[in-house]
Amino acid sequence: MKITNALSHFAIVAILLFAAILYFKPVALDNKSLPESDNIQARGMQAEIQKYKKVDGAAPLWTDQVFVGMPSYQIYGEYNNNVIQKLFFYVVRLGTPVNTPHIILFMMMLLAYLSLIMFGVNKWLAAFGGLAFGLMTNNLVLFEAGHSTKLHAMTYMAPILAAATMTLRGKRMLLGASLMGVFLAGQISANHLQITYYTFMMLAFIGGAFLVNALFKREQLMTVVKGGSLLIIAAVLAVGANLSALWTTYEYSKETIRGKSELTAYTLDESDARTLAQEGMPAEKIAQLQQARILNEPIKTETIFINRLKNVIGPDYVNANKERILALASSQQQDGLNKDYIFGWSYGKMETFTLLVPHFYGGANGMYFADDQSKSGIQLSKESATGKVIQKMMRNVQDPNQSQQIANQLLQMSTQYWGAQPFTSGPVYFGAVICLLLVLGLFLADGPLRWGLGLALLFLTVLAWGDNFKAFNYFMVDNFPMYNKFRAVSMALSAAQVLAALLAILGLQGFFNLEDTAKREKLLYLATGITAGLAVFALAYSFVGDLSAPNDARLEAMVAQAPQWAEYLEALKEDRASLMRSDALRSLVFVLLAAGSLWAFNRGYFKEKLIAVAALVLLSLIDLVGVDLNYVNKESFQRKKDVASAPPMTKADQQVLADKDPHFRVFDLIAGARRGGSPSNSFASSEGAYFHKVIGGYHAAKPILLQEMVEGYFNSNEILTDKRHLLEMLNVKYVMQSPENAVQIANLGNAWFVDQVKQLEDADAVYTALATFNPRVEAITTKANAAYLDGLANTASSGDYIRLTAYHPEKLVYESQAQNERFAVFSEIYYPASKGWHLYIDGQRADQDFIKVNYLLRGARIPAGKHKIEMVFEPNSYYTGETVSLISSLLILLALLGTGFIAYRQAQLKAEESMI
Repeated sequence: MKITNALSHFAIVAILLFAAILYFKPVALDNKSLPESDNIQARGMQAEIQKYKKVDGAAPLWTDQVFVGMPSYQIYGEYNNNVIQKLFFYVVRLGTPVNTPHIILFMMMLLAYLSLIMFGVNKWLAAFGGLAFGLMTNNLVLFEAGHSTKLHAMTYMAPILAAATMTLRGKRMLLGASLMGVFLAGQISANHLQITYYTFMMLAFIGGAFLVNALFKREQLMTVVKGGSLLIIAAVLAVGANLSALWTTYEYSKETIRGKSELTAYTLDESDARTLAQEGMPAEKIAQLQQARILNEPIKTETIFINRLKNVIGPDYVNANKERILALASSQQQDGLNKDYIFGWSYGKMETFTLLVPHFYGGANGMYFADDQSKSGIQLSKESATGKVIQKMMRNVQDPNQSQQIANQLLQMSTQYWGAQPFTSGPVYFGAVICLLLVLGLFLADGPLRWGLGLALLFLTVLAWGDNFKAFNYFMVDNFPMYNKFRAVSMALSAAQVLAALLAILGLQGFFNLEDTAKREKLLYLATGITAGLAVFALAYSFVGDLSAPNDARLEAMVAQAPQWAEYLEALKEDRASLMRSDALRSLVFVLLAAGSLWAFNRGYFKEKLIAVAALVLLSLIDLVGVDLNYVNKESFQRKKDVASAPPMTKADQQVLADKDPHFRVFDLIAGARRGGSPSNSFASSEGAYFHKVIGGYHAAKPILLQEMVEGYFNSNEILTDKRHLLEMLNVKYVMQSPENAVQIANLGNAWFVDQVKQLEDADAVYTALATFNPRVEAITTKANAAYLDGLANTASSGDYIRLTAYHPEKLVYESQAQNERFAVFSEIYYPASKGWHLYIDGQRADQDFIKVNYLLRGARIPAGKHKIEMVFEPNSYYTGETVSLISSLLILLALLGTGFIAYRQAQLKAEESMI
């Protein structure tokens, strides 16, 4: 019996592996790869790190390749003392890179399967849950986009919840807590803390549900208290196992856009605009503020705030009402991300119907109604309403070339997605069959679990609404610890997929375990009525609902100018309704077929439960894979060498690389054009970093000092003319404005002496002074650094110099010569000495390291004479954290081995007693 049971488990594991390999066959067997845009960006960010890792055998802890410098452990972290991370690398990922899709998909399904076994679910139902969770559509969308760390972190959610539940139930508490600690440590090591944050929220709901239940059933209270205490200890050890990663991340976060700004931010909101209108501001000026998106946007410093207003509504009005405007505008030092950034990707309330009806709000921005999906590439369809209108509009265009160009532009305007988000790569779709079973789970899952999982699912859904439910979500951002450090809140629904899968399978198990067939049928009718009713509502909405999109305003303005656009807009709405209608019908059919399978089992038409399960699995696979193939299909894969290679080098790149001095930076304005696209934001692309040290890059946590300078000074052509001195002080030697040519400018070098150090009142004053100061001869800082500068004579003499003599990302070596003590500015981003960068003079640590000058650079006093100056990156947070990580991870593994052995011996003794 035991052998048969073991064989069936092995068979299920083989089935899950086969399913993962089959879906990603081009990657697993044909040496192809997904484009994975995020991973392409990541490789650019890692270029210098990988270069020095090959030489040194270890990744440097700092890189100067992007953003004027940043810690490398936020791009490519190596935490060698985290034993659990190593364990999961070889056991969970089978030694493969994090972006190996078939392995990650297999592990998502396998760990979900094992988790459901831990919940006490039948192995065949658990296998169903593993398949369904892995193939939920948003996972495939994430694979295609290359969100590898997010998927890796999501892999651990189910086992964390299962181990915690096992502990709270009082069944093998020590083993459950040890398992939770191991899986939580694994998830934290995946380094997607937003997913971990959502996981803690889920744990809080499950723990709260068990606690409330125990308060009503007093005999269980001590079990829950003991279990909860063990889980807290396990969580502390899991954090400890990742302390080097978490400590360095926490430390760095304060220096990023997720930390607190030194600048005062001024914000005019809608209520301020209404007040100004009541006090006489003309309506057209209110409209101008709205159109320029000034309202509700924090603008740094009074000077820039007032100048922005002058540019939008005119200097006369602003000068006359300046004091009143400043009195109305709220001013504060912003801590964390601003709300516009946090809620940039907020799921619409009605958009939540995509959980049941996949294309309720269309598909992805890269999919078009007017595209003929049956043909490769993007070609005009003759079937869709928009396609027909486009063909009609083209009849009046005589020039064939112009006709094709206009047709392509019109086709691109027929994007399928029309929801609340700026754009999306695909919906969050649980599956119609899973939605039916999920509703069953809300009635039939174990009491505390039903409430814990159900409320967590509701809570995460409301979080995903973001800006579309301001009252709740603004409160969360303003009051919930650390929540304002995260963005793209629609991600909460990605995390919620695991809750849907767990509830669905627990509901199915509850259905099969319920012996009262009449009650079972009644609950089936109820669940079917709710789920099918929602699908019918979606169907009705396609006929009578408002099918207008946020971006339709542009088309409506075109209708006002040229009435023929009205037909195009109506065709677009007709296509939206048609897609919604067909998907609503599709989901309704799957719900009814799944319900019919369970009804047939309940009535005895299916003699074996396994037949009903097989029917549900088949229906669910057809349902999910049918939608998934819209986003990851055979056309999604490319030859691995094409994906893995750097972008093609331009003539401008070759020109810059021919410069024999490699220690300068590049302002890359052609980022995005190397692969045949249009130039994009150089501060949201790491393309140039494949070849050069660039001042831009691609990262979710950019250095705040550089980002604020970019926001205030880089968003106009002035940065190349009147404000070019800012590029020069960042050691930018080349500006790449064209793929054909790089323009050389007079960079100030790696370090230079200045004649004067001006002390201004505060950070606002320094930031404002950047516009006009001369960095060649002066440095500007705040009065807070007066003590450091006290007694500095800074007398210049001919022959004084400071220059870079050796470079390593973690160690910069300079030689200085001066007749008197001088003040030097270094073209390296300011990063506090307390967090790792230290100054050495002739091998001795300086009494005072350096100060922040020119808003974002380092400045230091250099003694008279000839000296060897070194800046060395040696973060205590990393080295001490690694020691704690080793101790904590070993303690967790010892606890797991010990409790696992005890559980094994207890099972053996129980088996022996049963044989007596």
